[in-house]
Amino acid sequence: MSGRILALSTAALLAWATVATAAPPGALDLIPEDAAAGLAIRNLDDLIKKGDKFVDDGGFGKDMRPSQLFTLFYTSQGISDAVDQNAGAAILVANPEILGVELFKNNGPDFDVLLRLSVAVVPFTDADKIGACFEIKKGSLQPGKVVKGKGKDFGTFFTVRDKHLIYGNEEKVVAAVAKAKPVGSALTADRRKALNEADAVLHLNPQALGDQWALFLKELEGQFVGAAGGDEQKVAHELVEGLAEARYVVFGLRVDDGLGVSVGIGFPKNKNEATKKLLTTLETGPGASDLNGLPEGRVVAAQATKGDGARNTAIVKVFFQGFAQTKLLLSASERTNFAGVFAEVWQRLKGSRFAVYHNADETKHGLFSVLAILDTDDPEQFLKEMRKLAHFADGESFDLSAKNPRKDDVAAVEQLIRDLGSDKYEVRESASTKLGIIGDAALPYLEKALKSDDAEVSRRAQALKTSIEDSAELRKKELLVKEAIPRVRPTFVFVPKAETADGHKIDVVGVKVADKEFAAVKQFTELFGPEWNKIRLAVQGKQVVVLLGSDQELLKAALKNVKDGKKGLGEAKHLAAFAKQADPARKVEFHAALQALTVETEAEWKALKQADAKPSLTSFALTVDAERLQLDVWIPIAEAKVIAKKAGVP
Repeated sequence: MSGRILALSTAALLAWATVATAAPPGALDLIPEDAAAGLAIRNLDDLIKKGDKFVDDGGFGKDMRPSQLFTLFYTSQGISDAVDQNAGAAILVANPEILGVELFKNNGPDFDVLLRLSVAVVPFTDADKIGACFEIKKGSLQPGKVVKGKGKDFGTFFTVRDKHLIYGNEEKVVAAVAKAKPVGSALTADRRKALNEADAVLHLNPQALGDQWALFLKELEGQFVGAAGGDEQKVAHELVEGLAEARYVVFGLRVDDGLGVSVGIGFPKNKNEATKKLLTTLETGPGASDLNGLPEGRVVAAQATKGDGARNTAIVKVFFQGFAQTKLLLSASERTNFAGVFAEVWQRLKGSRFAVYHNADETKHGLFSVLAILDTDDPEQFLKEMRKLAHFADGESFDLSAKNPRKDDVAAVEQLIRDLGSDKYEVRESASTKLGIIGDAALPYLEKALKSDDAEVSRRAQALKTSIEDSAELRKKELLVKEAIPRVRPTFVFVPKAETADGHKIDVVGVKVADKEFAAVKQFTELFGPEWNKIRLAVQGKQVVVLLGSDQELLKAALKNVKDGKKGLGEAKHLAAFAKQADPARKVEFHAALQALTVETEAEWKALKQADAKPSLTSFALTVDAERLQLDVWIPIAEAKVIAKKAGVP
């Protein structure tokens, strides 16, 4: 590879670091722990074969073959006949501190510095044979000794370690890399084992990237804060402050009838308080996420979490704020309340799993059904709290009218005002959510709260007053806009023990919309069937099973699975590849059938419905422990085809 090509390749690695996001034993040892960036390949010949098969199966075209990249590398260096293609290789950027230089200049990599720090690590079968490719005298290449040679546009100083040639343009850099502590030593045994099975490993050192990592985190914080306020701003700052101490970022790539990517962020053992708080908040107790209990079927999306929701409500709400900004079948004026209700439910859970099913009988049940299984300490208390939320959202049963207000409702609002100043964050947030749901009727009470001696009560009252008034203005504007997808302002009524199913008492949350929102009702009926306006809840042990949709057989199947301890979707065969990719200790997982979610024409939808096999699912999982964050992604070949098609890849 010429110096220019090598510089561009390493620059690409650094660009990834600033905007992003063991194979046989010893592969991780090719990258120094303190390197700014490094890419290691487990087995070149194996990766070429598997990569070519992936390209062929995916129909990506000849120009996408990984083998062409390796051919270019070896040909440009003139070492094709001297390389051991069944061993690991690496290209890396050494730590800038070795030369006392800065890697970035004017918000981009300095190519001159980049070439000085670039190092190639190439496997060989015979030291003298590969040395001859660089005009190095026979017998000169010895471990611990740096000698001069002559590469094609790159490579002046050379040394060997084990069966690898290490070379670059700076003697000091080559010597330091040869003696450096490998990145594998910084990883846990489980993490090393997982990366040993990866076909390629990319290592990034945030601390060696200087100001670029800080700039990236500053932009990240700006995105979070832009969608948050109050306590959430503080949480967003703490999140970024924790990430600032990241010791390494390691990407693992696996090609095997699909594409697996693993991204790990490691932190030092002696962490600062911000990092400790970040990891403790995210970890949220013992247990791993799973899809157990959910029935198998034509799942188009699924999600599962495990942990104490009360411990991470604030940080979850920060992330959810961004999602709440997207256009749903929900009025934009109600999205803040939607995010608040989500957090209110979340804090009462110890875990959850849900799936969106493509109904077999669309005429009878609509297109989709949504089923959830919620883990709680006290299901009855959970349902009691949900009943309260529904009551506050019911414009008919909840009455604060000036002429004849219900005493109990007045007392409830006055207590919520007092709760705005609670010492507990969860209580303050819950009170804000409920007052936001009450809306306009709460304004007189918030006006009084503005004069409170409690600064927190006054601040939150002002924020709520502004939010409610802004929502009212937004609703007026929405009435003047005709949208292809109508937005609604639903209200709810909770009816306990309204139905029975296989001996279970079923609570029903009735969803009500105004008569003028008929267009939305029609669309909801098409999506979820004739009973779209019923959310059914049933208790089995300490779990609450919830159904949105008209296919009650799904609810019965889930209740039976939970009762009998059957895993259902949790052991589905088409998710086995994900289980192999993901960390067993994962806390969050998400699955989506891109081939279903990206359907654009009636013909595509018809073809999808007629398919016998269950849809392939692209999967994501998040793992948190005392020293790392890890994201695992698995993309089956069928899903990779969808991604390539949407991206316009030939």
